[in-house]
Amino acid sequence: MAANKLEGSVSYVNHEKQYVMIEYEAGGKKRNVKGTTKDHQHIFTIGDIVGFRLDHIAGTDKQMAGDMEFRFNSQMDVLLQKAKLNNSFLGYLKQVDDDFFVKEIESYLFFKMNLSRWQLAPKESKINEPVAFFLDNIDKKAPVTAVLFDNDYLPEFHQAMKLYKAKTPIESEVYKVSPHGIYLNLIGDALQGKIPADTKGLENVKPGDKISVIISFLSKDKIVVTPAE
Repeated sequence: MAANKLEGSVSYVNHEKQYVMIEYEAGGKKRNVKGTTKDHQHIFTIGDIVGFRLDHIAGTDKQMAGDMEFRFNSQMDVLLQKAKLNNSFLGYLKQVDDDFFVKEIESYLFFKMNLSRWQLAPKESKINEPVAFFLDNIDKKAPVTAVLFDNDYLPEFHQAMKLYKAKTPIESEVYKVSPHGIYLNLIGDALQGKIPADTKGLENVKPGDKISVIISFLSKDKIVVTPAE
């Protein structure tokens, strides 16, 4: 444990107002202190074990948790182990400002949803309703996120998926050229792609030109196109 830091467990989270309550022990007694979650990359949830310092609030006799750091969450570890065997969970859809989260139904752990650029935001009628989801990034190389099994996408994305599966050429329009690539509008400006700037035969291409391409890879987060033969 870092010098002069206490350790406690998050007992309450208010994502809307960006604060948590931390339960800790001092002087043989259980105590509670409030801490802000603003500007933290970690999404705090109930059961998180955190390190913190007690800071006095100027002009008062109160204290708050300062320099908070997430250390571990045993409930999270249990869910990650379960996800490796059967990555299917139930939860409740939540919204905080413009961000969406899923609260797992048994542990109450919050997982942020990362919407793709082609994904439609959940409808207001679904907020606080049960949803089925799976966990992404369970190898812990990136923050664990929630992905719904039932998602809505732009109509252009569904059209692109059909073109991708059929390997159908698309007459795309160049909207930008830079040393980094040739940027294309594939289906209007809703779906855009890029090919290398040094692609053979396209050295003199300019905005407004047409290029026939095929979608060689398409997922909810990534699209790859190559010139059609």
